[in-house]
Amino acid sequence: MANVNLFAQPCLDTTKGRVMFIEVLSNEFRTRFRAYLDHHLTTGDRILVTRHGEPVGAWVSHRDFERLEDADNSREEFLEQQHQQRMRDYRMLRDDQM
Repeated sequence: MANVNLFAQPCLDTTKGRVMFIEVLSNEFRTRFRAYLDHHLTTGDRILVTRHGEPVGAWVSHRDFERLEDADNSREEFLEQQHQQRMRDYRMLRDDQM
């Protein structure tokens, strides 16, 4: 698996001394998909895919994906609750002015 990182740039967590994610060009990722899949399954490293120097996607574990989904859903629920509260406040102010 050592040859997987030939073109990838590991980004280290300096506090723990481990790889946080690997940055790889999209064409390299596409060409060596299976090698990156095996590497990810073996090490758990996250993979950041870039194109023309800009991030275009990321490969994370299923566990990380579920956490992202939970955070996103929690955010959506929070925003919906805020919106409902603002609408109640608005209606109350509007009714008081009439």
